[in-house]
Amino acid sequence: MLQRTHRFTLIEILVVMSIIVVLIALLMVGLSATRARARKLQAESAIRMLQTAITQYRTTYTEFPFVRTVGYGSDFVFTDTSNPSATDLVDCLSATGPVGWNLHKVQLVDKNSVLTDPWGRTLRVALDFDASNAVEDAFVYGAPGQNTAIVVWSRGPDGLDNPTDSNATNRDNIHSWK
Repeated sequence: MLQRTHRFTLIEILVVMSIIVVLIALLMVGLSATRARARKLQAESAIRMLQTAITQYRTTYTEFPFVRTVGYGSDFVFTDTSNPSATDLVDCLSATGPVGWNLHKVQLVDKNSVLTDPWGRTLRVALDFDASNAVEDAFVYGAPGQNTAIVVWSRGPDGLDNPTDSNATNRDNIHSWK
């Protein structure tokens, strides 16, 4: 009696390989979406932490950081190029800046943990220096009229923001007021 051994045909092997490739592709798409959600949550956490630190500073000193330097007047936006810069703001909140920025040297944030979003870009901050309890600066799309004195935002994955564009440029931005 002759025993037959069964071997896989080329077609069967190719079908199995194509199924494996499709499953791997589906897995990669799922991981990518999960990673994007995790980065968004990380940005929201950094925004809340910075906003809370500024609120604590305001509660401790009854004024915003740099009011003595900049003065009251129009709302003030801290960005990468503003003077004082966002780095100076974090120096003030972490009690590592010059004397006078944080008189009691109360450390409200860790200097290395709060300045950037998950994409490596500086968080942007706008403060209500005109005491209207709302950031009215046209530089911050969507924030005016939100009845908040502290606005913090990330430009999101694309790194862009536009104060006049409600759609494409700002769609992925992450804001403290939403």
